[in-house]
Amino acid sequence: MVEVELDPALDPLENMQKKFSKAKRLKGAKGIIGPRLARAKRELEGIQELSLRVSMADSEQALSDLRPLLDTLLDPAQRLPRQAATLRNKSKNKRRQPYRIYTSSAGLTIMVGKSGKDNHQLTFHVAKGYDMWFHATGAAGAHVVVRLERGKDIDEQTLLDAATLAAMNCPSAKDPKVEVTYTKVKNVHPIKNAPPGKVSVSNVKTILVRMEPDRIRRLKESILS
Repeated sequence: MVEVELDPALDPLENMQKKFSKAKRLKGAKGIIGPRLARAKRELEGIQELSLRVSMADSEQALSDLRPLLDTLLDPAQRLPRQAATLRNKSKNKRRQPYRIYTSSAGLTIMVGKSGKDNHQLTFHVAKGYDMWFHATGAAGAHVVVRLERGKDIDEQTLLDAATLAAMNCPSAKDPKVEVTYTKVKNVHPIKNAPPGKVSVSNVKTILVRMEPDRIRRLKESILS
């Protein structure tokens, strides 16, 4: 048995015609709604990706580099005017650092490489042999260096901060726990003919770092450049 609600103001024939008309409209809309939902899903994914990349941007130039992605997400009428050429030129003239600088809870400097070439520059041309080096175990990601004074050991909270930054900058960043390798910079060596940033390490230790939201938020707020 199927019960169909009828409009008492209409006779049976008019009710039938009304129902068939509505069914026809719904059937026609089905072919339109599917593609629209798929397009909306792609746009949402693009916006989420853009939001993540904006939150990680560390300079005006980095934000400017995201402009093409923004334009692909917006209708032409919604697009904002381009930045003035003077602002672009000013940004380009700034000296680019190969790393981002964070501050640990103990006040120590933590440097995070921005790319493969930047990782190489940070580890072998900026860091000192007695500094501490971190990297997500068995995965691509940023080199992370904690600046230490000669003869000083790293404190527990700074170790956790640096390990968290290494985990945040690897493909497993969304996992609840990430294994991170660490050692002194003097134990890190470049591999001949390997891509920039690929290294061999010795005398390593590992830590399974838990991705704590409060710690991550504090580290993001501590970024200097």
